[in-house]
Amino acid sequence: MSAVHAVALALLTVAVTACDQPPTAVVEVPPVNLDFLNGPDDLPNVFRTAVSAGFSMRDPSTGYIVMAGLPTPPQSLTICGGTMPVQTSSEMTEGELSGVLHDLRMGSDLNVFVYQIAGFRGICASTPFASGSGHAIRTDNDLFTSLTRTNSFGLRIQGGVQDAAGQTYRLNAELHDLIFPDGSFKRVVQNVHLHLVGGP
Repeated sequence: MSAVHAVALALLTVAVTACDQPPTAVVEVPPVNLDFLNGPDDLPNVFRTAVSAGFSMRDPSTGYIVMAGLPTPPQSLTICGGTMPVQTSSEMTEGELSGVLHDLRMGSDLNVFVYQIAGFRGICASTPFASGSGHAIRTDNDLFTSLTRTNSFGLRIQGGVQDAAGQTYRLNAELHDLIFPDGSFKRVVQNVHLHLVGGP
């Protein structure tokens, strides 16, 4: 029985009882608490979950690949025969608004690894050029690419990394893509930059 039906039944019971007895006190009905978790499909819904999923992007112009969320060392990952999973990040999906899902995924205090594209042979067989820690955020205003509007996808990874020689870099990586309703695609930004700390 729903909360509304329960309140209606309670009011009816009070009314019937009041006809048979003299009034003695005012009956106060408890407030109705409505839960729209399983409400109509057109209501916006927000789902928050913890997911084991990494972040990655590449930049052919600088020759770097950056990955965030891998275990240390990356070769200990389960797909490489190890026992370590990908680090956990938080994800929030909201919708459906006009049949479109909006997605936001964030991770902080993540392991960050920078590889050189020229020598990259996959996570399990490659040695990072530099490693450290940082945070990442991914946004998508149309998770399933409905093509009912311009889909804007963004990814940013930032942090501090150090190479084998002990040199420290400030990492700034950014990706921004657009997919238009006609299916055409435009890459607005794609860069992975390492800025030497203490350098020019």
